[in-house]
Amino acid sequence: MLTIAGLLTDSGASAGFTTRAVLATLYLGLVASALGFLGYFWLLQRLSAVTMSFIFVIFPVVAMLFSAAVEQTVFTPLDILLMFLILGAFAWTQLSPRLGARRAAPEEPPTPAQLRQLYAAAERAYPAECCGFVRRSGVRECVNVIDEQQSVSDRTATTGYVFSPADLLELSRSFDGDDPVVLIYHSHPDAGAYFSDEDQRHAVFDGLPVYPVDHLVIDVTAERAKGARRFRFSEAEGRYVESGAYGEPRPRQAQSVADRLGDR
Repeated sequence: MLTIAGLLTDSGASAGFTTRAVLATLYLGLVASALGFLGYFWLLQRLSAVTMSFIFVIFPVVAMLFSAAVEQTVFTPLDILLMFLILGAFAWTQLSPRLGARRAAPEEPPTPAQLRQLYAAAERAYPAECCGFVRRSGVRECVNVIDEQQSVSDRTATTGYVFSPADLLELSRSFDGDDPVVLIYHSHPDAGAYFSDEDQRHAVFDGLPVYPVDHLVIDVTAERAKGARRFRFSEAEGRYVESGAYGEPRPRQAQSVADRLGDR
């Protein structure tokens, strides 16, 4: 549109339409603009916005190299120094966080110490279910208030759990901070470690996890906690599926209590 306007209004404009000028205009319109933006938004769906922001740092360097290849532009030592300075700064911003994370990568919760704490909580609560959540900074042992919710649930503390309002508030607020909850846990007394239909019903809403966390189910008996199984949300299945195990947890047990009370 600008080209047409120039031809109509600028006398003698056609004299500037050399092959070189036409090719430069086509390059700016097609490669540098249309294809450039298509490539940018395609990459933005696959890379972080922070990484993609560096494309505006790289563009001038690419333009200089392109100029040298096409127009045989000669760079001064200062040009080359500044080019390497830009590329070096870009490389450092990308590599240094990864190197630092590799040196000091925290253990994935639950750590062995946290797992011992969870087992101890399950054993103390037995024959009731324990519940709580885990952050990287530590374990929060919560209060199972299901026995106070008989008006909305026919389950008891031996067959279910409900967080207290204060615990739920802390759980929800954690996702706005630097130390979010990464794992919700509860125990299954005498029933084995499995994610029941009832657990799925409370953990998934409309095909999505209620909280962006994994779940840990602890298998505990009157003797001791035998182990635990970890469950992670599967987008493909729209539900939580087993992703790992700790210790020697049993599968679902057909105990007489479970038979009488149904699915936990």
